[in-house]
Parts: sequence; structure tokens; C-alpha cells
Amino acid sequence: MRVSISLGGSLLADLDTFRRYADVLRRLKARGHRVVVVCGGGRRAREYIAQARSLGAPEGLQDRVGILVTHLNALLLIAALGEDADPRIHRRAGDVRRHLDDRVLVGGGHLPGSSTDYRAVLFARAMGADLIVNATDYGGVFDKDPSRHPDARKY
Repeated sequence: MRVSISLGGSLLADLDTFRRYADVLRRLKARGHRVVVVCGGGRRAREYIAQARSLGAPEGLQDRVGILVTHLNALLLIAALGEDADPRIHRRAGDVRRHLDDRVLVGGGHLPGSSTDYRAVLFARAMGADLIVNATDYGGVFDKDPSRHPDARKY
């Protein structure tokens, strides 16, 4: 099975969590699944974005700050996976098509204004995924992002 996972940055709270997710990904890989994971930025990204905003950074620069945090999370997951991961941070769908093999591919954000959830869907399409997993710290599926929209409705 081909699986694309959007791993919310809020789930990546500490090194033990990175290790636990790496163990899960290793088990998927050991069962013959092809796996791509896109790491979000979570609280860390929001904190850095707020600091950039306080310094007067324009929105595009704030987005780039958040993207870099997703790359830091991706690098930590790659480190936790060791030899089981491709050592590159994957940013483009074409990269996924070219490099999909028996190693876990890890990505982060790429373009200002788009989410890592969206990137995981693009990767899923590129790899012909059988399954897309959106792992978050929210207790359900909502009609819009509950962290930005207090009126978000749970399905």
C-alpha cells in the first residue's frame, strides 16, 4: 500500500514522540508499504511566525519562517528514522515520484500560502496513494481549521 501522512507539528512535541512516530513508520515500511510523511510546524512555527510579525515581517516572510520550522521537524524525523529514511527533505511532488522506494520519504512545507496538509495531498496524488492520513491533535474532523476559526464545526 502507498500511504501519504500529514503529521501535524503539534504532535511532534519532544524527542520521544519523534522516536515513537519513527517506530510506527518503520513497522509500516517493514510490511512493504511505501510511505511519505509531511511534517507540520505546530506550536513552534506559530511562535516563530508571531515573533516575525512582531518584528514587522511581511506575510510572505512570516510564511517562510513557518516553512523553515516544518523543515526542522522533518530533519528531526529523518534523524529518528536513520537509515530507514531518505536523507533529503522532499518539497515537490516530482521528487516523490522519482525517489519513492523502500525508504520513508519525509517532507515539509514548500510554498508560502499553502499548508503541509495540502502538500501531503499533492504527494499522495503524485505517488498514487491508496491512503491519506491527516494526523492532528484535534479530536475529530472539522469543516475548517479550528485553531483559526472558533466557529469550526465538527463532523
